[in-house]
Amino acid sequence: MIQESDNAGFDGVEYEVHMEMTRDELKKLPEYNEDWWNETSQSLQQAWENTKEVSESAWENTKQATSSAWYNAKEGMEEMGDEVEQATE
Repeated sequence: MIQESDNAGFDGVEYEVHMEMTRDELKKLPEYNEDWWNETSQSLQQAWENTKEVSESAWENTKQATSSAWYNAKEGMEEMGDEVEQATE
């Protein structure tokens, strides 16, 4: 059961959790404490940095490939133009 307050954030939200398990099963569950949160937060920050680096690299590769394709197309058109000009002389 979740009881939400009028606040937009998580402050003031109360949770009531019902679990059916033995004491031993309960002990096997991970403990979500401040250390867990700090480690998880650091891992997420590192994953975000890695994602940004990969995205930036992909963007640079895309720009380079596009520029190269444009240059090759331009060179090909100029060569075709030269060949047409020579053929019509």
